[in-house]
Amino acid sequence: MNAFNGKLDEDGFQFCRIDHFEDFEGAKAFFLTHFHRDHMHGISSSAFNQIFKEQSDVFFYCSEITKTFIERDPEIHIPSEKIYLLEKDESVFIIHDNICVKVTPLRAGHCPGSLMFLFESYGGRVLYTGDFRLSPKDLEKSEVLFEDGHVKLNNVYLDTTFANPFYASFPTREASFNIIKEMIRRSKKLSDISYIAFLPPASVGIEYLMIELYKTFSKLIHVSDYSYHRFHSLIQPLENIITTDISLTDMHFCSFKRGDCNPCPIKVDKYKVLKIKPSALYFDVDRSEQNEFYVQEEECFFRVAYSSHCSLNELNDFIIYLQPEKITPLVIGNDCTKEMVIDMVLNWKNNEIDSNFN
Repeated sequence: MNAFNGKLDEDGFQFCRIDHFEDFEGAKAFFLTHFHRDHMHGISSSAFNQIFKEQSDVFFYCSEITKTFIERDPEIHIPSEKIYLLEKDESVFIIHDNICVKVTPLRAGHCPGSLMFLFESYGGRVLYTGDFRLSPKDLEKSEVLFEDGHVKLNNVYLDTTFANPFYASFPTREASFNIIKEMIRRSKKLSDISYIAFLPPASVGIEYLMIELYKTFSKLIHVSDYSYHRFHSLIQPLENIITTDISLTDMHFCSFKRGDCNPCPIKVDKYKVLKIKPSALYFDVDRSEQNEFYVQEEECFFRVAYSSHCSLNELNDFIIYLQPEKITPLVIGNDCTKEMVIDMVLNWKNNEIDSNFN
C-alpha cells in the first residue's frame, strides 16, 4: 500500500508535492519521479491542471522523457511551458514566501526518465527515492550527496515495495537477462519455436531487456502501434531497435494488457510461441534460496525473476551506506506497520526471518 501523500514532513518544503497530486492546496512546486500511474494520483484532474493556467508561479518538475510522456497523454493538460526539465545532478533553486529549496535530481535506475530527488532547505536534507534500484556503488558517483566527505541526510523517503523477508534477494538485471538469453537459445534448439513473446509487467520499465536482446540476437523488437507512438519511440536508446512491422522479427513485446496489436502472429494457434514473463512478485525467498530464478509453468511459458525495485538485502545495503537520521517508508505492506518496515530495512541482516512478518 502506498503510504505517501505527496508532502515531506520536514519544515521548509511546505509548498512542494511529490508523486501525489490530489492535495495541492498551497503548493507551488510539483515533482514527478517517473511516469508510472501509481505515482500520479490526481495528475489528470481538471482542478489540478487548472492551477497551472491560473497561477503564474506554479511549476511542474520532471525529466525530459517524463515530460514527453506527459505531453502525449490525452488526459493530462499541464501547459508545456509550465513543465521544467530536470537534468541529473544539476540543482535547481525554488523560492516561495522567502523560503529557498534546493532540489537536485539523481539517477534512480527504475525505468526510462526515473529520478530520485535530494531536497535541501532550512529544515534539512532529505532524499526522496521514488521507485528505484541502485547499489551503494552507484551512489558513490553522486557527489551532491556528500558534505565534507560524508553523506548527511536527515531523512530518506524510501521505496519499500519489497521491504519484506519473502523478497530478500533478486538477481541483477544482467543475471536475469542471461537466464532469458539461454532460455531462448535452448528453446530454439529443442523445439520449433516460431515467435518469442514477452509479457511485460508495465508499458515502460524493461527497456534494458529490449536493448540486450537486440545486441545479442541482432533482431528488431516488435511493439504495438500504441506502445510505439505513446512510449517507445520517445526513448532514444530504442530508436533503431524497435519496429511495428510484424514481418521483420520474431521478438515480440506487443502482448501487454491492451490487446491493441492485431493481427498478431503470437495470438494465432498454428504458431508455437515461447512466452516469457519477467516479474518479481512471483519469486519469494524460498525460490531465491534455491537459486530458482525461473519457473516453467507450461511447455512454452516461463516466469523469470526480474526487478526494477530493490530487494530487502539491497535496501539494507543502501541504508547502511547512507546512514540517514530517519527513514520514512513510501510503501507499507498488508498486515505491516511503519515501525515493522523500518526495523526490517535497518536490521534485516542481523535478524532471522520473523515468520509472523507478512
